[in-house]
Amino acid sequence: MASISQAKILGIKVLTLGDKRAGLAFSVAPESGGELSSLRVRRNQRWIELLHRANHFEPSQNSWRGRAPWLFPAVGRSFHGGRLGFYALEGQIYPMPIHGFVMDKKWALVSADAGSIICRTASDETTRAAYPFDFELTVAYSLLPDGFSARAEVLSSPSNRRPMPFSLGNHLTLAIPFSRGDAGACTVNTPAGKSLLLSPQGLLTGGSVPVSCGAGSALLADPRFFDVVLGGFAPGECWVEVRDPSAVGVRVRQNVETDCEPLRFVLYRDSAETFLCPEPWHGEPDSLNTGRALARLAPGERFEWEMEITIV
Repeated sequence: MASISQAKILGIKVLTLGDKRAGLAFSVAPESGGELSSLRVRRNQRWIELLHRANHFEPSQNSWRGRAPWLFPAVGRSFHGGRLGFYALEGQIYPMPIHGFVMDKKWALVSADAGSIICRTASDETTRAAYPFDFELTVAYSLLPDGFSARAEVLSSPSNRRPMPFSLGNHLTLAIPFSRGDAGACTVNTPAGKSLLLSPQGLLTGGSVPVSCGAGSALLADPRFFDVVLGGFAPGECWVEVRDPSAVGVRVRQNVETDCEPLRFVLYRDSAETFLCPEPWHGEPDSLNTGRALARLAPGERFEWEMEITIV
């Protein structure tokens, strides 16, 4: 039977939904970008935390805060006119931080019960200065029989005067290894068909090379896993699986009802070998400038996307 609890950590409200019988629990921090702040599974009577810096809201000592922030309305870097952090729309130049801005907003808690936790953020005067559209982004978190689901819905306001372009994703940050084992024993498996080549600025060059990780590649032995953009997924098969043989495996899947072509996975890890980010993206770096892999919503339309995390 699932139950919900609430706590405050460094002044930030954290809600936890868990099922002790199933050995699954997750936490959500609405005031910290509406993000998943903890993912836990029980194995051999011991709870294992899957997220890097779970429920640690103090500033990070390195360059990445961890946990699982939401990325919207951009994923990756935007680069216009030789300047990082800008994009052009109908002749005007707007600022856009890396991965968008919703991860830095305080979201509203819509509802919380033993079935789900629902959070929402929306456009305001500050967001319109960088993104001239009105929108709502709602995420519903729930337990699955063997994992977790985060279902996102984007609404383009009926008051928008033109289709709303955006990318959407999550910067899921897994703690490696999951248990007390060796990070070098962890493997990555994915049905991705190609690796999209990156420029020194972290943008796509337009080129790609075939990739094969279907048999499971050693995480630390493969240099691609420092920073790689994966594409070429078959319909319904957009996933990445990370296994720690001393603990559990985690499969991260993204589901969308529309064409799977804009779906990407970014794999990124730190040189200290403490985390791996299997980031599901609907979009790609610089999409707001290039127009590639963008979602576009007419005024009043909705877009649904799901990140599914299963324990394997």
